[in-house]
Amino acid sequence: QPFMWREVGYAGGSPSALAIVIDDSMSMARSSSEAGSLLEAAGDRARQIAEDLTPGSEMLVVLAGHPPRVLVPLTSDGSQVANAVAALPRASQRGTDLEGSVSLARDELAASRLGRRQVLILSDCAAHAHARRVRSASPEGSAEFLCLESDDRRANARLSKLLLGPGSSPEKRAIRIEVRGAEGEGDLPVRLSLDGSTVARGRAVKIADSNRAVAELELTREQVSR
Repeated sequence: QPFMWREVGYAGGSPSALAIVIDDSMSMARSSSEAGSLLEAAGDRARQIAEDLTPGSEMLVVLAGHPPRVLVPLTSDGSQVANAVAALPRASQRGTDLEGSVSLARDELAASRLGRRQVLILSDCAAHAHARRVRSASPEGSAEFLCLESDDRRANARLSKLLLGPGSSPEKRAIRIEVRGAEGEGDLPVRLSLDGSTVARGRAVKIADSNRAVAELELTREQVSR
């Protein structure tokens, strides 16, 4: 769950070099308290910053899903950032690597001609992403977190294991999914998507006295091969 929320502004003042790190991990698919998914809310905020940034400033965008990768290299063209962020999907199936992405962002910022350099992380600040550790390891003022809030108050759960086995017929394969971080009571809904379309739904059943839940679903062999 988010440990802080802070309004961050970059308009006005002297030109600066800003690296925006967008968490595009699986937990960012949750519904935002603003509109759409958390990932969409992060994209909206990044576009707003790109449009409002002080003239002469430079920006780059790094995606923090595992593995971290550069979405937009260092540029002074805010529209390039806005267009690239607008094309991001509503959700992804990636894990999280905030530490690696912040390190990558700093490496990319080293190419800037400007002396003032900052990193802004847009994330849900989930516990498994180690946001506190990233923040405490950053020199004061060099990195800011904007923790996006979800209207889904359940604790974040993450995929920890996926096993493939024989299905109920020769044409099908069984998939066993183990989820960790399943706090609280009740089963967890599970949905598998392929090319943006839902191919299987089910529920992950809580394992007594643990934070684990297990779901068993079936796909066709063709779907598995894709």
